[in-house]
Amino acid sequence: MYIFYTMNVLHADVLDKEGKYFVSWGWNLSDYSKSDISFKGDGYDYTLRDVSASDRQTTLGWVYITEQTIPQYDIRVGYFFTDTDSIVFGVDHMKYVVDSPQVVQISGTDHQGVSHSDGSIQLDGFLKFEHTDGLNYINVAYNKFFPIWQDASRQHALTLFAGAGAGVLIPRSNITLIGYEDRKDDFKLAGYGLDIQGGLHVDLYENFFMRGELKTGYINMPYISTSRNSRDEASQDFFFAQYSFSLGYTF
Repeated sequence: MYIFYTMNVLHADVLDKEGKYFVSWGWNLSDYSKSDISFKGDGYDYTLRDVSASDRQTTLGWVYITEQTIPQYDIRVGYFFTDTDSIVFGVDHMKYVVDSPQVVQISGTDHQGVSHSDGSIQLDGFLKFEHTDGLNYINVAYNKFFPIWQDASRQHALTLFAGAGAGVLIPRSNITLIGYEDRKDDFKLAGYGLDIQGGLHVDLYENFFMRGELKTGYINMPYISTSRNSRDEASQDFFFAQYSFSLGYTF
């Protein structure tokens, strides 16, 4: 009974957030599942199977302060419509780079006119495939907050949160099919994403906070441009996990 009463008091003390806004900026690490990548265009139609990829971390240094959009970053803008519920608009700037060298299965007729029947190919020297500026996930999420601790000054508090979101992918892709190099790297609406998320929110002095978040979800991009010819496209879908740390301000 005492524990139940204490937690109820804690809820009342910690979360005085209804009607407040918050903004944050942070950085992320990402992992990706293997995916099948299909390429279609004039005279070719083929699929690379179980392609592995990694993120691309910027070396730790002043670039994280002076050139904020070069590293993998996250932006959050949110609004608390109750003390424990918020709606969050987010931009997750991840980076996705197909691992090279690697050997993958290929089927279909490639862009060099070679027919493949479930054979294998070494990607190094055949394909460069990156979403490095970046794999941009523009999303809206709902977050529910669960307070767990607050100090006597009411300036420091720990709160767990969990939620779900959905959004669109607007990558700027760097894709070169070897021997077919009229590549295009403009921003393009390429597909959609779904995610679930959770983490720890730490209130620090007045209105400042830190936030650690784990987000995992599904990305489907059926409309990836591979050249300036509008008929040249790639498609892929995969699962992702993102680990982020952010600093923010509530007002």
